[in-house]
Amino acid sequence: MLLKKQGDNFETIQPFSSSMSIFGDSEITEDGRLALVTFGKMALIDESGVQTISVSGVIRDLFLNTDGNILISSSSGLRLFDTTTNEISTVAPDETTNADLAGMDPDGNIYFLSQGFQLSVIDTQNNLSEVDSWTVEEPNFEGFFIYKDTLRSYGLNVNGTQELCTVITSLNGFLFDNDFDGYFNDVDCDDDDFDINPGAEEIPNNGIDEDCDGEDATSSIVELNGSLVSVYPNPAFDKIAINNNSSNAITQIKIVDTKGAIVRHVTIDQSLEIDIQELIPGIYYLTTFNEESKPLTAHRIIKE
Repeated sequence: MLLKKQGDNFETIQPFSSSMSIFGDSEITEDGRLALVTFGKMALIDESGVQTISVSGVIRDLFLNTDGNILISSSSGLRLFDTTTNEISTVAPDETTNADLAGMDPDGNIYFLSQGFQLSVIDTQNNLSEVDSWTVEEPNFEGFFIYKDTLRSYGLNVNGTQELCTVITSLNGFLFDNDFDGYFNDVDCDDDDFDINPGAEEIPNNGIDEDCDGEDATSSIVELNGSLVSVYPNPAFDKIAINNNSSNAITQIKIVDTKGAIVRHVTIDQSLEIDIQELIPGIYYLTTFNEESKPLTAHRIIKE
């Protein structure tokens, strides 16, 4: 039984003929109807009452598409319920498909998971393909949803994690958006940090590549009493020298790697040699600071 509250009044609703029915998945349609399933039936509930529709097979999952229609996954295949015409049509080319759940991406490709944990896709031309890179054995895969115009999946132990995961909206395998910033890990250079992605605003001179363009933006080298801070040699193998000929003291320097991790943090005076022999070859960013710990100059250095 369902319990409906309207104002201070409560009303009981029996969507199906049997009061012992076990309710399954549910969705709210764009016109405000509650879609609720039990075994092989779906009920549509609104102010006017209850409409019951029979669906072939045992219904396991409902998915409300971006077009407002409902994908129905059942033991006998995939169906699509048109919320405008109230008609159900067959989606899967093979009606023997045993679908645990399904979802449609914004381009119209339909993804569904079978009881054998095989993830497949039906493209917009109705071609059925398997997703080759699906390699997780027996995941507790719970569902799909749309987020920022991408198709997402969720469930325990999906690809070895207990976190929300992302399903790529193409036929070529999987990508993930672990930090849920709207960018997949093929373009997001730090997919565990929401503030780092190709659409982020770059902060100059902090040694972090916020917008994933391959380097940290640097402001102009600050001139100190007519003299520039120099860092040499660059590239360097074992040591670099920092030289400051001005009267404005540089009190500290920081060297960070391309991920923003600090690999050197030392206090300096007018000049100093810094040992970088133990650093892994690659690109680093060196920032000098004044007595108030404000950044003065930024340098991109290469460790050979």
